[in-house]
Amino acid sequence: MLGVKELLESPPHFVSPQGLKWWHEKELTHFAKSKKLDGITAWIVEHTDKRLTRVLVKNNEVICEETTYEGIACFIEMLWASENMEK
Repeated sequence: MLGVKELLESPPHFVSPQGLKWWHEKELTHFAKSKKLDGITAWIVEHTDKRLTRVLVKNNEVICEETTYEGIACFIEMLWASENMEK
């Protein structure tokens, strides 16, 4: 699996009309799937000012944006917990 540096050296998977560069973050996407949170994908986004954020997307809508890996992982855990408390 590529580290962040290597991932960002590869071409982005998507570039938005606003110039944001998006790379699919496989490790966090896999973590969400392991929690049975289907339809969630994780991305690393480089903004036009070179700032990096991590984003979770569900049904083509951003549901979380954080600056750290840990922030996204915690959000996935909280989402999993909230969905399982309802059952």
